[in-house]
Amino acid sequence: MGDFIDELHLLRNTFYLGSWQQVIDEAPRGTEQKIERSALYYRALIASGSADRAIAEISETDAPELRAVKQFAIYTRAAAARNTGEKAQAVQNINDLVGEGTNGLSSTVQTIAGSISYAEEKYADALRSVLQSPRNLECVAIAIQCYLKLDRPELARREIEKLKTWADDATLAQLAEAWVNCAMGGEQNVQDSQYIFEELASSKLSTGRLVAGLAICKMQAGKFPEAERLLLEGLHRYAKDADLVANLIVCSNALGKSAEETASYLRMLRELAPQHPLLEDLALKESLFARSAQRFE
Repeated sequence: MGDFIDELHLLRNTFYLGSWQQVIDEAPRGTEQKIERSALYYRALIASGSADRAIAEISETDAPELRAVKQFAIYTRAAAARNTGEKAQAVQNINDLVGEGTNGLSSTVQTIAGSISYAEEKYADALRSVLQSPRNLECVAIAIQCYLKLDRPELARREIEKLKTWADDATLAQLAEAWVNCAMGGEQNVQDSQYIFEELASSKLSTGRLVAGLAICKMQAGKFPEAERLLLEGLHRYAKDADLVANLIVCSNALGKSAEETASYLRMLRELAPQHPLLEDLALKESLFARSAQRFE
């Protein structure tokens, strides 16, 4: 039994680090705790752009955890297609699922409900979902992300300190600490985050997520040429990682690269992830600029 627990622990870490294909390859091999294993498998499929497959394979008679994952897949597909009606229906469906019987007590269901609320920018709702499981790593990680979005880094830091009392060495706890350090800024915080990303990449497995995190640290330290080198090397290895491309856009602008080079990265990002937060933010700013410009016509 102990060997199995270690195996599932490794699978979770692989998922947290963003190695989706490895999760997809390894999850079906196990036989124990099949519901959680299947949930990780389908979530990795969704993250790798195969939401349709998860939707097709998960039935309405499956466990609540898997039905929650299916709603997340529907929500993800709808968001990519800008289908507001389908998005709203997925939100309603996950709320209904949470309210059925004891479904809301499942940390997996809480995680999915919190993730959807987070994507909807309803951070208070997300917190209500995940704070029910204060000793579940994913629930705590989502709470930390919510606090950072709400510009409450002191609350995020408080969660990190609590995490250290029971999950100090956990991969997701280390990632969460790096997020908080980067958000708070300052030379020491950025340096600490850099050490975390470097250690995770060297001791476990390198992924686009870790490369992007390390590059962000370099940019925060003003080392843009080093960040660009990391991002270009990462993109060569992980050609479909949207966050690497997004950070290359930021880095290229900081380095004063040509408009053509930046535009090529923008086209690449629109192909890989049309709903990426950077593109959404850029579209909003363009809209606000156009609206302001009309006043002077």
